Amino acid sequence: MKHVVVDMATMISWYLPRPQSVHSQHLLRLSDSGRVFIHAIASMPTHVADHILRMRHRQPKISLNHMQLIMEAIAALPIFYCDDHPLLSAGLQIAIRLGVPVSQALSLALASAHDIPLCTVDPKLLALRVPSELEPFIVSVNDFAGQLQSA
Repeated sequence: MKHVVVDMATMISWYLPRPQSVHSQHLLRLSDSGRVFIHAIASMPTHVADHILRMRHRQPKISLNHMQLIMEAIAALPIFYCDDHPLLSAGLQIAIRLGVPVSQALSLALASAHDIPLCTVDPKLLALRVPSELEPFIVSVNDFAGQLQSA
């Protein structure tokens, strides 16, 4: 079984249509089938709710009911939520060094700490795959799903 960390962009793409949603939804199906074990930082549902709420202000078509359904679905996912308190120091260092939000940096710190990939659909995070100690941990959901198909 493969282990993977997911970030906020990937979780949101499971429920709100984006170009990469097909691939991220495939990752979720692989988790349901037992082929992939998904990890996320414990505070991730809060970050997702906050982000969707901000989106709702820009896109009123996301109703409060729809938002509640998304959060209930996320709460029911077979995800192992990892305590992010031990990751705060490393996460802050990553956030400062890469100029990314702390939630993304904590997801990267989790991936690094467990030596597993962070699967993302976030183009800004994917663009950060520059030669560094974190490069091997950032992988697109599309690439990860393709690796599983060929395995």
